Amino acid sequence: EQAGSAADEHDRERQPGPRDERCEQAPAAQVVDGQQRGHGEDPQIGTPGGETEAASQVDRAQGALGREADHGGHGRTRDTPPGLEERDVEREYLGAMPAKYYTQGNFPAVDNISGAMMTEQILVGRSACQGCVIACGRVVKLPKDALRRKGPEHETMVGFGANLLNDNLESIVDLGELCDHYGMDTISTSNTIGLAFHLYEKGVITKEDTDGVELKWGDVDAVEELVHLIGKREGIGNLLAQGSKRFAAHFGVEEEAVQVNGLEVAYHDPRGVSGMALSYATSPRGACHNNSDYFFVDFGHSHEELGIEFMSRHAQAEKAASVAKHQDWRTIDNAVVMCIFANVEAKEKAALINAACGLDWTVDDMMKFGERSWNLKRAINNRMGLTRDNDKLPKALLTPYPDGGTNGFVPDIEAMLLAYYRARGWDIDTGKPSREKLSELGLEAVADDLWK
Repeated sequence: EQAGSAADEHDRERQPGPRDERCEQAPAAQVVDGQQRGHGEDPQIGTPGGETEAASQVDRAQGALGREADHGGHGRTRDTPPGLEERDVEREYLGAMPAKYYTQGNFPAVDNISGAMMTEQILVGRSACQGCVIACGRVVKLPKDALRRKGPEHETMVGFGANLLNDNLESIVDLGELCDHYGMDTISTSNTIGLAFHLYEKGVITKEDTDGVELKWGDVDAVEELVHLIGKREGIGNLLAQGSKRFAAHFGVEEEAVQVNGLEVAYHDPRGVSGMALSYATSPRGACHNNSDYFFVDFGHSHEELGIEFMSRHAQAEKAASVAKHQDWRTIDNAVVMCIFANVEAKEKAALINAACGLDWTVDDMMKFGERSWNLKRAINNRMGLTRDNDKLPKALLTPYPDGGTNGFVPDIEAMLLAYYRARGWDIDTGKPSREKLSELGLEAVADDLWK
């Protein structure tokens, strides 16, 4: 998965920084050495005319991507305001963007860190992977100096903004850059710092625990000090660097940490967009939004032909099969290192894979690959000791917001999981992929090992 992020030189997000339980127990990577040529009837790379066919497929995909961008796509084009785009301001209104460490459903000062504000005050350019018409990277320049910097994206903006009740746009740029300097993920870092502020407010920790740093919401200097302490593993930073789960456990309040299996929850709240409840609870590596950014579907970006259907943003068990399909869909993107913002349509994606790899996949073949990969990762985690009990959400996400646009909604995660296991063909009691499902996917050896 991280290969997909590494391909984008301006992406800093979702590398497990503080320790992730699933990452600790599962293999760090899979290395594949391909030697076999494909046997498709159409021209492919490595056969006469193959390069021309591959280039043609790329041209068609780029044309489709341009149309996607022109019609809004994921809300991102070269001319879309960056950072918290207009759609993200809508998220704040809907209660899908958490504030004050997931305890507030709105952030009144959100306009101060909006994409429009960034464009007006500090934006000087954009950056993109080669050939991309979206150009999601932003280049900014702060009034205090003449340096061109990487502008923050959604997760960094919310994490160091609304999450900490900070509406200082320039400070968010600095904090994101500081995380880059230390090689730290902005989601996990800002989430864990948010936990520290939350526990300080509740009286669980005091200045004696924080090396004398007073943690007041919106205090940018205190946040910056904690980032430095984490990066250097000094004082309380040495404890924060272990991640929110272990930080909370150290003070006897593990239930206060907003994490799943050791990975901090990203800033797409399932109380506002319910599909993310299953995305977080069942992800192979904890609360990762890159395994299924289902909030886009809840905002209307569906793939009906694949069974990825738009429903009410507060639909629950009836959404389970659609979430499973979306996870399979995103597994393909992660496997072939394809940007999810491009969101290339299914037929074009299959054609690109065929041209590059010498295959003759149909869309069904491609989706079956995604399903097989997802089930294999699940089986690996089960084999390493994770069970149905690990499919859960933190207390905060099951607590109704007192404000915002969620109308008191919380996901019924147990009902959603039951429907999800049935849609997946998994054993309801254990959460393991059933022997029948694994055999159907050609994973008989895995089934024999898992069910021995």
